[in-house]
Amino acid sequence: MEKIKLKFLIITAYSSKEISNLKGEDELFIEKEQLVNQLSIPCAFSPLYYNDNGIGLITTGIGIANASASIMAVGLSEKIDLTDTNIFIAGVAGLMPGKGPLGTVVLVSNVINGLCFEIDPRELEESKEFYKEELPWITDTEVFKLNYDRLKIFHSIIKEKTDINAVIGGNLTGDYFWHGKRLASWADNWVKKWTGNKDSFYVSDMENSGILTSLKRLSKAGRCSFDNVTVIRTASNYVYEPLLSAAESIRKHDNDYFILAVENTYKAIRTIMSEIS
Repeated sequence: MEKIKLKFLIITAYSSKEISNLKGEDELFIEKEQLVNQLSIPCAFSPLYYNDNGIGLITTGIGIANASASIMAVGLSEKIDLTDTNIFIAGVAGLMPGKGPLGTVVLVSNVINGLCFEIDPRELEESKEFYKEELPWITDTEVFKLNYDRLKIFHSIIKEKTDINAVIGGNLTGDYFWHGKRLASWADNWVKKWTGNKDSFYVSDMENSGILTSLKRLSKAGRCSFDNVTVIRTASNYVYEPLLSAAESIRKHDNDYFILAVENTYKAIRTIMSEIS
């Protein structure tokens, strides 16, 4: 079989098959780009959906472990050629209040891993501000810096060609859903720490550091180019609601904003693909 050579690969985390009460991140891409072909990939969470115009999509499954395993499986497949592929991580996210309205598209400048020491907050010393602390060793997955020149170009395209609010900012990946003002304060501190105060916290997610770990290693192996990777996360909710407690905030769901986030993600990436094709 001749290798499938992709010009664009869209990476999403979930579909409506897994979360039936939400609109899947993959749906609009599969429907509107007519990704009618499927390729089964051993060890991946989903098949590769693709068309004859060089556009493909893979759904990784929610969480860092699913994301990393699925992307490594795709990247190591002998049936797929990603060497010149423009790769878009496309999904919804929690937005830091004050960074924009829900539906805002965030082009991610740095992805920070939430791996850390965690102290029981009920036993936190009064002198300590946060109960999450830096590990005493380095894993080489603490921070992933994305191609800023590409981000600026793509940001300009979205601003000029669409009515979507688009910003560039930092991202924290954690293997859990979280809400709360204090956790958001820690997240902002964590992003600033690992970027030398050059970036700040805009959005949270549960897959990016796993996806980028695999793509970084695949890039070193010559199977893709890390410079061609773009992370776009669109705000479907805030990481805390200023007028609610954390417990109330995490249970507040507005499906209209999930739909808006999915639609804006597709619209932004579709516009970029049209401009750089």
